[in-house]
Formats: sequence, structure tokens, C-alpha cells
Amino acid sequence: RATEIEVNFYSRLFFKCLCGFFHSRLAGRTAKSSYCFLFSFSTLVTIANALFLLAGAVVNWFFHAVSLADLLWIAATLVGGSPIFLLAIRGIKKGDLTAGVMVSVAMIGALLVGEYSAAALVSFMMMFGEMLENLTMARADDAIKQLARLLPAQVTLLRAGAPVVVPIEEVRVGDILVVANGEHIPVDGTVADGRAAIDESTITGESV
Repeated sequence: RATEIEVNFYSRLFFKCLCGFFHSRLAGRTAKSSYCFLFSFSTLVTIANALFLLAGAVVNWFFHAVSLADLLWIAATLVGGSPIFLLAIRGIKKGDLTAGVMVSVAMIGALLVGEYSAAALVSFMMMFGEMLENLTMARADDAIKQLARLLPAQVTLLRAGAPVVVPIEEVRVGDILVVANGEHIPVDGTVADGRAAIDESTITGESV
């Protein structure tokens, strides 16, 4: 048996805000995977930095070529530190003491005292942290896209006692929506007639 839901003012306002938010987040990105950050400049720099850092450690530990290891670590610092140095410069120009400024000072200080491995490690930690942040943002974007797919394009309204299928944009305050078994509830509202068990796991993480 279908359940009838009456749309109220707050649900209409929530619906408009939700659709606007999803539209702004997904505009121009529906055909593009959020995990494209894996091939971004920042990720490639982090990988190159890690390779130079690892190569320097291998050369130093197994071949005892200290000079070559130092060169590899310096290369790792320059490669991984370049985005950090640029971030620090922008922060200084704006008069903002960002984390990039502090990390840049730490790397330069390590290079001046000959601790090349430490400088390379600091740059890697900074870039790796940024990569993890991008991963978190990508997963959040995917969750938003999955939630947006649940919004139906059309809904069934009860008008003059008869069900009428209309676009979801035409839903107004006070309309009575008919939600059949297995359908998604398109907007928030008050149950006017009928009973049903609702799966809310997408929103709350709990099925009931």
C-alpha cells in the first residue's frame, strides 16, 4: 500500500537547498571520477619524492655510497619541497604564517646543517599528508554523488484524489506525495496516511 506524505514549508526549503548544493558540487563533474586526484601534479610529486627518498636510503644502507645518497635526498627535498616553497611564498606575500612557511624553514635548516635525509623526510610527510587530505575529499565527493542519485526526477502527487506524475521541481508546500513500496522518498514531510518501514542508512548509517 502506498504511503501519502504532506510536504511542509521546511521540507520544501531543505529540498531547494539540497538540490542547489548537489548541483553546485556536481556541475561539470558527472562524467569525471573524483579519484582523478591520483594523477594530479601533487600526487605525482609525492610519488617522485618518495622514490628519491627510498633510493637514497637503499644506496646509503646497502652500498654505503653516502655522497650519492645525499644527492638523492637533496633531489627528494627539491622535488617534494617545491610546492611547499611556493605555498610559503604565497603566504609570506599575504602576510599569513601558514604551515608551508614553517615546513620550509625546517627543510632549509636541515639542508644547511647537512641533514639531507631529514629534509627529504619532512617534505615527504607534508606532501603525503596533503595526498591523504585529497583522498578524504574524493571519498566525500563520491558519497555526495551517491546521495544525489537517490533523488528521483519525477514524483507522484495526489491531486483531486487521483495520482499525477510530475517533475520533482513542481512540488509545492502542502502537496500530497504518493510513495509506493520500494520507492525513494523525494522530500521531507509528514506522513498523512499509510504506514511503512523506511531505510535511512544512506543518511544516518542505520537502516531504521
